[in-house]
Amino acid sequence: MKQHAVLALAAFLAVAPFASRAVFLDEHLFLRLAQSAKKNPLFPSDTPGLFFGVEIPNFAAHTHPPVGEYFLAVLCDVFGEFREVPFRLAFSIFAMAAVLGFYALARSFTAEPLLVALLFAVSPAFFVIAPTLMMDMPMLAFLLIGFAFYFRGRLALAGVCFTLAAGIGYTALVPIACLLAAVLAGRRPWKEVLCALAAPAALALWLLAMTLHYGEFPLVRTIQYLRQSPFHSLLATLSFAGGVAVCPGMIRLEGRSLITTAIVAVGLSLLAPVPTVAARAWFAVLAA
Repeated sequence: MKQHAVLALAAFLAVAPFASRAVFLDEHLFLRLAQSAKKNPLFPSDTPGLFFGVEIPNFAAHTHPPVGEYFLAVLCDVFGEFREVPFRLAFSIFAMAAVLGFYALARSFTAEPLLVALLFAVSPAFFVIAPTLMMDMPMLAFLLIGFAFYFRGRLALAGVCFTLAAGIGYTALVPIACLLAAVLAGRRPWKEVLCALAAPAALALWLLAMTLHYGEFPLVRTIQYLRQSPFHSLLATLSFAGGVAVCPGMIRLEGRSLITTAIVAVGLSLLAPVPTVAARAWFAVLAA
């Protein structure tokens, strides 16, 4: 119990000092959709708005289903109006849940789950995203808790958590799909297959309802938007994944192979769409 308290406090301390920060990044979109959810809970995305300065009739192409926005809508009812400090402090429950879920998952794989979970809680990526009102942290929290339940054999609870994670962000389907592939390849019991299929099935029903409501598949415009800048999207993906995919592999390289790989990685990083050479160099350092 003491370990859980330490981890929860570590997560809370990643949020509390920044609770008064003004709305930034995509937070305004989620807050707008939360207000819409109070009036139209079935289809909160059915509201006009601005997206990168362009007026749009609705947010059907939004990359997040509405589960997380329902929580923001509840906060709007509780506090009456949007205020940075109480909203961010209340939202810290997901940061704490993510760390505790990571700890529960780590207990299945390491003899030092507390230290591993603390390392997760103070990692730069967690530190940056924890104080936000965006959907990354809630999605991650339900994913981690879901996997913790899965490896403990509590498949019904795991399926519920996976479904909630996918209901917060479509990208949750990536690790869930990996789990499904592993379950099928390992010829695991049918209960595990159903556990991994719960989230995709629920999301398919949601997308069907959206298609019937809007008269078109809602992710068509999302795909069209992503196709406008495939190089930038690929570069951003590589920069995010580089630290966990490229660098560990480079450790095993020696001599010319190591030098060549490092030069190629830095060269590709310098292609980033930033205005100055100094900024590009800094991007290369961060990506590495």
